[in-house]
Amino acid sequence: MPSVSRLFLPLLLLPAAAGCSAVTGAVEEASRPPIEEPEDLAVLCEDIGSGYEGAAAYSGDGPHPAVMFFSGPSDDTEEDPGYQLAAPNPESEPDATPIVSWHPESPQQASLLVCAEAGEPGAELRTCEFSGSGGSKMWMSLRGRDYAFTVYELATGEVVHETDFSATLGVFPGSGLDSDCPTWVQAEKTPTELYAAPSAAELHELLSGVVEGAAG
Repeated sequence: MPSVSRLFLPLLLLPAAAGCSAVTGAVEEASRPPIEEPEDLAVLCEDIGSGYEGAAAYSGDGPHPAVMFFSGPSDDTEEDPGYQLAAPNPESEPDATPIVSWHPESPQQASLLVCAEAGEPGAELRTCEFSGSGGSKMWMSLRGRDYAFTVYELATGEVVHETDFSATLGVFPGSGLDSDCPTWVQAEKTPTELYAAPSAAELHELLSGVVEGAAG
């Protein structure tokens, strides 16, 4: 009788469903770039998975420290930079204070992650005039833009709030300014179109319930 060779492979026994999610979460954590500063949480807006294990608990009364990111270019010359932190500026206008106070000093202090995904630019709202070098004048079109907001419980990745918003102002998100046109534009090439974003006051009205209210 011809001989028969058998190949024995080691058998990996995985735990039941609850353990599988723990293994998956560990793999997700290991494959991410290090999260050391609030701006490093941007990667979770792309794929939050099971969240950020080191985050503060989302429970009890508010306020709940929140890190906020916006996607989409600000003009027609800029490539999409991905999700960018709506960072508090020490020189922010007083009107920015309500949302600046939401921002934690470290990822471990955050309990909410806010991701605002920009849609395609909408209709032209107005024409904005700017002064160039040597006193020259230039004009740029400001177009509206819709944003889809998703608020996550950072520690678990669970969605706790979703809402949409149509921006019509020429501001930088969270700057504290409230103007029809941007006060300045910084770009490598001169844009012909600028895209609207929510003001600090609008963001406060839109999200204060979930950030400052009791955890759901």
